[in-house]
Amino acid sequence: MLALTLGQAVLAHHVNIEAAVKCDATTGKYNIEYRASTWNESFDDPQCIENFNCENPDIRIFLDDVQIDSGAFTFEPKVYEITGSVEAPDQTVGTSYVVGAGPFAPWADGTLPDAPVVDGQYRETTVTIEEDEECAPPEPN
Repeated sequence: MLALTLGQAVLAHHVNIEAAVKCDATTGKYNIEYRASTWNESFDDPQCIENFNCENPDIRIFLDDVQIDSGAFTFEPKVYEITGSVEAPDQTVGTSYVVGAGPFAPWADGTLPDAPVVDGQYRETTVTIEEDEECAPPEPN
């Protein structure tokens, strides 16, 4: 995605977010697994290499507007994703959660963050707990 502003190209800085609900068979609880990544996951974009503009020291992950994780995208070493898992606060089948991720510091090329503006550099996805017959609390001893 390229946009022009005053004759200068503006790069499509943003954070991608993926999430899924998974059952932890050991605990019988539903967990929300997430993966936030830079828009250029391989860091092979010439703009990324020449200007290190894929780097950002402050990427934050949210679950229903509550911060659950943070990290950084760095060129050396190549870290372009933040992954993790959190137990769903409400284990009820049918419950939906919004998982979001975005930058809260300028990118390495000086581009300022616009988080938490959704569909700008900050992105969201929604996950819903679906019934999983194997996801039941273990029987008490």
